[in-house]
Amino acid sequence: RNYAEARKLCEQAKQQEYPKACILLAKIYLQDKEVGLSTKEVSDKVHKLYKEAACQNDAEAQFLLAKQYETGKGARKDLAKAVHWCKRAANQGLRKAVLLLKTMELEKKYAENTIKPPEQLQLAEELENQGKFKRALVIAEDYIHKNPDNESVRLLVERIQKKLNSDEND
Repeated sequence: RNYAEARKLCEQAKQQEYPKACILLAKIYLQDKEVGLSTKEVSDKVHKLYKEAACQNDAEAQFLLAKQYETGKGARKDLAKAVHWCKRAANQGLRKAVLLLKTMELEKKYAENTIKPPEQLQLAEELENQGKFKRALVIAEDYIHKNPDNESVRLLVERIQKKLNSDEND
């Protein structure tokens, strides 16, 4: 792989205000181990590139920026900014942004203790689908403590525990 040449081509496309070039360039910086930048410098550069493309109304970049703000990886954790960028991407029909937005809304309800039982179950399943098994397990186990006779949630807990165990063994 010739990362230097790819970076050069993406920089040229970026200069022509092609937002996908920013996303590709960010991916190159994340993959190129010989770029000569510290982890922090790469992280800052990737964030700047995502933001540039997001401001050009690129839904994928808006989603990636939202993920950075949601997780605190690549940017300071800021749920208000995460929601803002996720809504912009969701409004363009990006399905994964719609799902993340719903998850963030349910997480907020859960934190405020205003979540309804079906929503809590939906949150646990959505977190499982996103590969956030530890968080999904916490939500599902909390649900089962409130509803101990719910067989489907008991099965959900078992399924998540198996996934966690298989991740630990890999």
